Amino acid sequence: ISSTPVTTPRTGTGTSATISGLAMGDYTFVVTNEGGCPSSATGTVTISDASSTTWDGNGWSHGTPDATKNIIIDSVTPDSPFTADLVGCALTIKTGVVATVSSEVTLTITNAVTTNGQLIFEDKSSLIQINNVQNTGSISYKRITPPVRRYDFTYWSSPVFEPTLESVSPLTLIDKYHSYTGTGWFYENKINKMKTGKGYAIRAPQTYDITNAVAYPATFVGVPNNGDLDGESVAAGNYYLAGNPYPSAINIGKFLQDNSNVLEGTIEFWSHNQYPVFNVATGKYEYQSTDYLAYNTSGGIGTPGGTYPDAVITSGQSVLVKVRDNAPVGSKIIFNNDMRIGVGGKNNQFFKPGMADKTRMWLNFANDNGVFKQTLLGYFDEATNGYEDNYDAITSDQNAYADFYTINGEDHFTIQGKASFEDKDVVPLGYRAKMEGSYTIKAARIEGLLLSNDIYLEDKTLNKIHNLKEEPYTFTTKAGAFNERFIIKYTNKTLGIDDFEKTQNGVIVSIKEKVIKIESSLQNIKDVVVYDVSGKLLYQKNKVDGTLLAIEKLQSSNQVLLVKVILDNGYETTKKIIF
Repeated sequence: ISSTPVTTPRTGTGTSATISGLAMGDYTFVVTNEGGCPSSATGTVTISDASSTTWDGNGWSHGTPDATKNIIIDSVTPDSPFTADLVGCALTIKTGVVATVSSEVTLTITNAVTTNGQLIFEDKSSLIQINNVQNTGSISYKRITPPVRRYDFTYWSSPVFEPTLESVSPLTLIDKYHSYTGTGWFYENKINKMKTGKGYAIRAPQTYDITNAVAYPATFVGVPNNGDLDGESVAAGNYYLAGNPYPSAINIGKFLQDNSNVLEGTIEFWSHNQYPVFNVATGKYEYQSTDYLAYNTSGGIGTPGGTYPDAVITSGQSVLVKVRDNAPVGSKIIFNNDMRIGVGGKNNQFFKPGMADKTRMWLNFANDNGVFKQTLLGYFDEATNGYEDNYDAITSDQNAYADFYTINGEDHFTIQGKASFEDKDVVPLGYRAKMEGSYTIKAARIEGLLLSNDIYLEDKTLNKIHNLKEEPYTFTTKAGAFNERFIIKYTNKTLGIDDFEKTQNGVIVSIKEKVIKIESSLQNIKDVVVYDVSGKLLYQKNKVDGTLLAIEKLQSSNQVLLVKVILDNGYETTKKIIF
């Protein structure tokens, strides 16, 4: 044995044996049989420490890192190893080393990150960790906003442990740091620390121009967050700004799934789309309409420029979430490493185009003066035609100039997910326009089965049927809200009045020869209750379990009656009839 002699005999039987406890070095081996006769020495065998590999500025000491090797960075001169994705068991930055992870590069580390020197993550890069372990030492994590002006806000969240608000944007005015308490906006002191998993609205630096938009580079400095984390405590029925707490993107679907007992299934992004304008009456720059993009399992609605939120919350970003009305007391929004995804999971922009493996279409409602609203209609094998908060998003109707939505019963949806696609389906469309004039409805994006199917817009007012796949439809309207003018369908057939009413809410209540007939086109009927106008109960039937019910020989005088119908999906409607 050369290099470091090993004098303790190793004994064993069979064709192989394991020799442990060898120090790193070069060895030759000799095997002696039972008769005491030694074999010839083997060739030189190099024993090295394969559990780690060190970068010295030129290459790796023990091969390219993988999930079994600790990564040690001893020098980044002349070259850095962080120009392509790397995987390692652990990561250590030696004292005095300043290492930079290039944009759109992902580091995937199974265990802890230790920074005795400096580790800088450029915008759009990612750090993913697998195990729930504590990191040591600070990193610098950079994020660059879309272009903003002085009076524009960005919704931030910290990927490192509790930096101050001021450190993220030092030149923002002292009273322009905000959080959302669940019931309203709250002014935050700039020296306050950014709590883990909590979102903050921070205005652009006061030095920024009022009219010309410029991207803002923010830097978060601190120990990178990792593992199982709790956000703030939340109260049932309230909205909150929840923030991605990691230096990587998180998957919205996994985030909502793990918080399904606390959060409803739709989140809202601040879109960075419209700028505030000066209000002469108040003397302040104000947003003239809410500027949120909604996202759920069905997908997300986008901006006039065709930017759509995808299935991720990127690092440094916070979003608006709604707590369920029945959320347990003391609930918290939780985060874990299973939610984390890297650049391949789209941490490279605040918004990215959505997935193209579903049957969906995005419809735009716009005019030449900048009014814009979008609605999303999708079809999914696992969805139903009733309301589901992970597939459907009810419009907030807070845009000052317009609203645009699909209709199901009394609900108006900015996102609607329906059951599997059938070409006989019809969907009512509604809109609100603050100003009369000319508007256009456009099929902005189409996916799945709709690519091979015509999409017709029926204008009930003008008795026209228009194929949106051929070109957008332009029409004039008075100011107001209109819910009975347009229908989306997939066959070129004009609907009658009765068909439209049935499509609009799924329930028809009719009366002929004193027989009340209740029909449902969307769901089975669960319960039916009949009252007179004073509220007196005249009839009740529970568990109908069908789409048709006839009420005969009702004991009532000639009067107006109220028929309350409850469907299996929980939808309720009340119809007036003259008996």
